[in-house]
Amino acid sequence: MSNRPIDDRLPVDDAHPPNGPRRRDGEHPVDDAQPHRRLAAVRGRLRRLCPRLPGKRVLVGVLVTLLVLLPFYLQLSLRAQEWLLGEARVEVATKLGSHGNALASALYRRLGLLQSLRAYVRSELEGAASEPGTPFDVRFDSFASGLSVGTTGVTYFSVAPGARQRYVYPLVANEDLVEADLLNDPCPDLRANVRRAITTQEMAVGWLREGCRDSQRLSAHLAVLDGEALWGLVGMVLDVSPILYEAGIQAQPSGLDLALRDHTGMVLVGPSYVFQSEPVIHRIELPDGYWELAGLPTGGWSASIHGTLQALQAAGLAIIALAVGLVGVIVTRQEYLAQMVRDRTAELVTVNRELQIELVERQRAEMALRESEELYKTLVETSPDSVVTTDLDGLILSVSRRTVEWHGHDDADELVGLNVVDLVAPGDRARARNQLLHPVGGGPPITIEYTLLRRDSTTFVG
Repeated sequence: MSNRPIDDRLPVDDAHPPNGPRRRDGEHPVDDAQPHRRLAAVRGRLRRLCPRLPGKRVLVGVLVTLLVLLPFYLQLSLRAQEWLLGEARVEVATKLGSHGNALASALYRRLGLLQSLRAYVRSELEGAASEPGTPFDVRFDSFASGLSVGTTGVTYFSVAPGARQRYVYPLVANEDLVEADLLNDPCPDLRANVRRAITTQEMAVGWLREGCRDSQRLSAHLAVLDGEALWGLVGMVLDVSPILYEAGIQAQPSGLDLALRDHTGMVLVGPSYVFQSEPVIHRIELPDGYWELAGLPTGGWSASIHGTLQALQAAGLAIIALAVGLVGVIVTRQEYLAQMVRDRTAELVTVNRELQIELVERQRAEMALRESEELYKTLVETSPDSVVTTDLDGLILSVSRRTVEWHGHDDADELVGLNVVDLVAPGDRARARNQLLHPVGGGPPITIEYTLLRRDSTTFVG
């Protein structure tokens, strides 16, 4: 009979498990725990690589970093936008100033012709005609034609005695202007300009609007006085297109939208929306008013800085992303670095202890050396014999008190620096120099007697 205990459990057939799918004959059993073991192995490897991975700390660190940096980013983005807009306005102002100065120069050069015409009429009134026998209209045509040489944009010159326009140059295409009453001209802008010239007796410059004979042109008039009484007026009408072309404004400059208006707010040239878009304005002073030349970047201010601002914003976001990444790495490795610091601190404590021991030993050695030196000094000072210490060249470094006394000196400093041979009488110096400065080493100490000198030149044997 067998001693094995009887198992009352029913045998289980591996091929036909009671609570699972039936396995076909000849088929190997399937290990359902194998994927779980693989996953556990991967997790173990991760834990070994990152033994202290503080997920919550990383999340908190990232959130805190974002909360700190995002307000700065938004503030810096606004500051960058303001700075870029300021730079864009400076650039536009520089270009606008160049165009404005060129426009003022071109305009005043032409208005100066009217000053010359008034001076010519005054000289005629004073009887200083260059050709007295020639009719005035002929002389006027000759002078006006000379004025207009090399100057574009002058539509005509006129002389109006008593405010009635009798002389016009060129007369061709302007015959209807002869004998025109300027004070009652159909053009209200022309009438206002003439009356302003008479009232102020200064040059009056005005824009002729639609409805006038010379619309979209510039008129200028000057009063001519005969003594203190009004004699008449001289005038000119200018086409502004050549003036604008000369100033580089007729064709809109690349990258700029320009517009020009007078002191009344009437837009003379360019689109009116320019004045409604916060433009840069360059003021051009006129004899009785001013013009305003306005400019802004094509497409508006925002479009002019869009690309640069986007690049700066992208750079700022990249910096924030880098900072967040660095915070994550720092938080992740914080405990590891802390352990390294602790280990390093322990090493430093050990090294510091060793240095302290070495310092104590060095202090003891220095103290023993000082005591030895003091003992040597005491022995030398109290020695009944003369003791002299020299270098290899025989220069005296120190002497004992007995040496000072034997040689008749008052202080040891009187001997320090002398050559030891100088203490020997002249008769023994050659022998002393040979024996003292060129000693034969390796043998026992020897006793040699010399005739020595005192301070008072007396000698003694030593």
